[in-house]
Amino acid sequence: MGLVDKCIEAAQECKDSRCPDILLKAERLQQMLIMGPSETDDCQYFNDLLDLAPKSLDILKRKAECNLDKGFAIEALTDLMQVVQIDPADTKTTAEVAVASYLLLDQSKQALQILRRCASFNEDAADYCGPTNHEDQNHWIDL
Repeated sequence: MGLVDKCIEAAQECKDSRCPDILLKAERLQQMLIMGPSETDDCQYFNDLLDLAPKSLDILKRKAECNLDKGFAIEALTDLMQVVQIDPADTKTTAEVAVASYLLLDQSKQALQILRRCASFNEDAADYCGPTNHEDQNHWIDL
């Protein structure tokens, strides 16, 4: 199941008022994935993906916090990071997704690897994505 499918699944289960908008956007992206974006759609297509990622992350975070499906959230976060890396210049989105991933995954090694990857392709994101306390620093060095 790809990122868009996961977003649709999460949005369908979500009770938040923003979910219908996310669901519509995810369904539209799914259609574009099936049909393939035209040359004129390319820019908007990637912008929509980047716009969808943080919103979908909110839903995934809520699902994980409720312990509905931790494995689903971890897998989807990996996909989200790949989507965000389409535009590494978007430091804020990249950092936000990386930091949220770190918090959601209970400081797991996988989350730290996501943060490390974030910092590695964007110097401006390094401070934002870096460890925040001594214990985190030790884990960071272990990687």
